[in-house]
Amino acid sequence: MAKQKFKITNWPTYNKALNNRRSIAETAMYRVKQLFGGSLTLRDYDGQVAEAMALVRALNKMTKAGMPESVRIA
Repeated sequence: MAKQKFKITNWPTYNKALNNRRSIAETAMYRVKQLFGGSLTLRDYDGQVAEAMALVRALNKMTKAGMPESVRIA
């Protein structure tokens, strides 16, 4: 079966949905970078992919275990 094509009739709602999806992805990447650092340590591409997968698995385990709420004291 061919993929159905839908015409977008309500652009403002569609754009809000895309912005929400992007915001969720940015929040996830912020969490990864805050916990594990902003760069990968391995040089080759395959190693970096494996390292990123390991970081994602670790983050998922930490999230599943329940992370404490942190409050900034300033």
